[in-house]
Amino acid sequence: RGYAYFGPARSVRSGATQFLIDPAAPAWMREIFLDAGSKLSAYYETAYRRPLRDELLVMLSVSGFDAEGLSIKGGAVMGQLSYRFDGSSTLNDHPIYRETMARLVGHELAHLWQMNLARGGVGENDPWIHEGGADAMALDGLLQTGLWSQDAVTAYNKRQWATCDKLG
Repeated sequence: RGYAYFGPARSVRSGATQFLIDPAAPAWMREIFLDAGSKLSAYYETAYRRPLRDELLVMLSVSGFDAEGLSIKGGAVMGQLSYRFDGSSTLNDHPIYRETMARLVGHELAHLWQMNLARGGVGENDPWIHEGGADAMALDGLLQTGLWSQDAVTAYNKRQWATCDKLG
């Protein structure tokens, strides 16, 4: 047993991944994180022919249900993903939120595999390569695991291209 800021805690395993989830996390969010984390980590390990050097631990915390909207903070470091969700929208189970959460898990997991490279990672001089690469890996993983359909991937890409066009 360990202690997380939300109290005594024990991680749970889903596939090859350990999860430490805030007991206050809504059931729909817990479901997405366990399913997407397990499927995507297994896919990346197979697709990139390299297990992570460290056991994967995904931590999810929630707070601030009285505030409006949804705020997401998090990141990847040394075999760990950490997410913090704030706001009343966290309580809402909606297909768009489910899609966003699965993509977020795929994106951050991709960063762990980028950092897992024998040569030391992707580098820091061109962050668009690091972030764009993580998005490409996430979309591939989401499609290959069946978490997203081809239509969902195509729609996401169209939205991204429209943003690029708008920005010039």
